[in-house]
Amino acid sequence: MSCYNRNTAQYRALQEKYTNPMIVDSIIDKWQSTSKSDEIPTIVQVDKFIGQQQVAYNLKKRSYKENQLLYLQLQSLLE
Repeated sequence: MSCYNRNTAQYRALQEKYTNPMIVDSIIDKWQSTSKSDEIPTIVQVDKFIGQQQVAYNLKKRSYKENQLLYLQLQSLLE
């Protein structure tokens, strides 16, 4: 995790929305590593990023659940 300039408009806007500096720093860090950028994201960029992360998580979760059901069906444990 890097040190971010907490005086920038983007950081202050994120701080206002998420209140906890540790959360803001972790959001910025994850966004920067995913987008391969050194910029501090805007609220719109963060909202879009979080939405995409939630969709990806839900797809993984559903896929895992479906795989488990298929495995049980193949093992004749579930009808």
